[in-house]
Amino acid sequence: MDENICKSCQKIFKTKYTLKSHLERNKKCMEIRGVEIKTEFDCICGHLSVQLSNLSKHQKTCIPYITSSLKKEYEKEYEIKKKEIEKKIEKKIEGKYRQKIEELTKKLEEFRENMILKLETKLDKCEIAIQKMAENPKTVTHNNINSNNYVLDLDQHTISNFLKNNLKPEDVGQGQIGFAKAVKRDLLVTESGEPKYKCTDPSRHIYEFVNKEGDVVKDVKSIKLTNALVSCPKFDEIILKKGEEIWTDKNGKVDDEKFHHFSEKPMEITLLGVDNTKFRNVLSSITS
Repeated sequence: MDENICKSCQKIFKTKYTLKSHLERNKKCMEIRGVEIKTEFDCICGHLSVQLSNLSKHQKTCIPYITSSLKKEYEKEYEIKKKEIEKKIEKKIEGKYRQKIEELTKKLEEFRENMILKLETKLDKCEIAIQKMAENPKTVTHNNINSNNYVLDLDQHTISNFLKNNLKPEDVGQGQIGFAKAVKRDLLVTESGEPKYKCTDPSRHIYEFVNKEGDVVKDVKSIKLTNALVSCPKFDEIILKKGEEIWTDKNGKVDDEKFHHFSEKPMEITLLGVDNTKFRNVLSSITS
């Protein structure tokens, strides 16, 4: 056994053949003995082999490991780069769309403001036109008038007679609504119930009637009819007196409950010349 010992590194071998192979191929042993290594085969991992066969043997395990490691490293680096690129793309897209959204929002706001301005301008023009129509109503000859029954007489005598003799306290107790119904009942229809005063455009409160001259007259927002009523002598006095009859008995005693409930209604009628909205709203529905 002693004959198979390497004198340089003291390693023991089973046979002379293995000892010989060691002496010829083992790099460390050769370095210890000062033997010059003429040929070296290096692996990519840095391992050096004296013989090509040893390098091949080494690489059978080394190359797959290195390949696997490199693959994992490249995959990791690839994912990092991929995420970085995706983030950059997302930021560019987000910035682009955010700018587009801001531009569209601004345009929509400008469009809305322009539309509102146009609508306000149109409304102003309509109001001016309606006012002019009310101040200077157009008249058209009514060729089909064969009877004075269809003529609306708005003279002071007719209206005064209506207020004193036909208007009832219960009409006054309903404010402008009851007053409009009473006016329609006793002034705006013929004896046979045919209309003398018609609403031709309920949405804009435009009415039409035939005057004494036989002309068809437009009455915008019932201004002509309203002015004829409120300009009657003692209009306020008559209305308020009719109202008092609601809450006062024959002995002149005031019913506090009725007064509290109805007292505002006569005042509403006396303000007809200031605001006739309720009055003409009812007229538009019952004279259409």
